[in-house]
Amino acid sequence: MIANQKQPGLNAHLDVYGYFDNTGNNKTNKDLINLFDKYGLPKPTMLDEKDEETTDINEGRRLDSPVVTLHDYVTDRDELYAIHHSHQVYSLASMMEGFNISMMEAMSNGVPGVSTNVNYGPKDLIINGENGYLTAWAPEGQENEFVSEMADRFLELFNDPQKLQAFSDAAYDHSDRYYEGNVWQAWQGLLDDANKRWPAMAAQDPALSNVGVGEGGTTMTAYTLGQRADEVTINGVAGVTYFAAN
Repeated sequence: MIANQKQPGLNAHLDVYGYFDNTGNNKTNKDLINLFDKYGLPKPTMLDEKDEETTDINEGRRLDSPVVTLHDYVTDRDELYAIHHSHQVYSLASMMEGFNISMMEAMSNGVPGVSTNVNYGPKDLIINGENGYLTAWAPEGQENEFVSEMADRFLELFNDPQKLQAFSDAAYDHSDRYYEGNVWQAWQGLLDDANKRWPAMAAQDPALSNVGVGEGGTTMTAYTLGQRADEVTINGVAGVTYFAAN
């Protein structure tokens, strides 16, 4: 809505896919309807669970308008990929995230990401300024601090076809980090390293095979057969401390 206001004639459209959220007395629908009022846009069409038009906001399960459409959750892979290929940017405005699989799927189909810079997922997937953009993050109630920046990023990409294409190419290229073969190769390297180190470590203390290894020498509580075991201190290969002192 902001991008369209900043550039009349842009006609950017937001498609949202996912489960309907009726928590907080239908807060999501009410907040969205208020945005249509805020930006002076015609009210959207509301559809109920039978996809029939309704004027009761409490019955609304989908919204349709020239600016934003709320869709159902998509489970079919071919349908999902068709959606990716018909859109230009994947947007994420989360306040917290894990590893965002839906963003990874979109980027593997060449869709650049524009996301809030929250911990974990987005910053692992987006290389800022190369295959997408990370915008400043702000807590709930202060969203305007990043929403305007996100709108500017949309305008930047929509008005520069060459940059949008370059970002799309980079989204394809960097997605191979998470392809099955490459992920397994990384795991295999880790397992090979463990196989080299473990015999020498285990030879130093027979109890070591029953406990974990504390990364960086940090203290770690061990569990054997569901029972709490003693914390141990042991020097590993080449004098590396695998368990800190008690």
